[in-house]
Amino acid sequence: MIAKILLILAKTCYSEGIKGGRPMETMHIVIPESLQEFVQRQVECGGYNSASEYMRELIRADQRRKAQEHLEAEILQGLDSGDSTPMTADDWQAIRQEVRRRYAERQTSAHST
Repeated sequence: MIAKILLILAKTCYSEGIKGGRPMETMHIVIPESLQEFVQRQVECGGYNSASEYMRELIRADQRRKAQEHLEAEILQGLDSGDSTPMTADDWQAIRQEVRRRYAERQTSAHST
């Protein structure tokens, strides 16, 4: 069971992470005046350079929250999957191989874009 949880952790950390380095797109949103005023106050008081920066931070925080929720659900699923078994050297080797494979895959895709 621990092996399954570690694989879930590795999967979440390496595949569910917040992606960066992409060109920015423009998105227009419509919000009521009261929310516009709130955003503007946050920019003025919260150390943000613009409303866009504030909105990006809100979105990133939501991404982190959702990733955390996903991780917790996966851990609970692992805990509910049955009796645990002792970790063997083969289990650890399989975890290392999977993490290395995923890391290499990410490096390959990062260099090809």
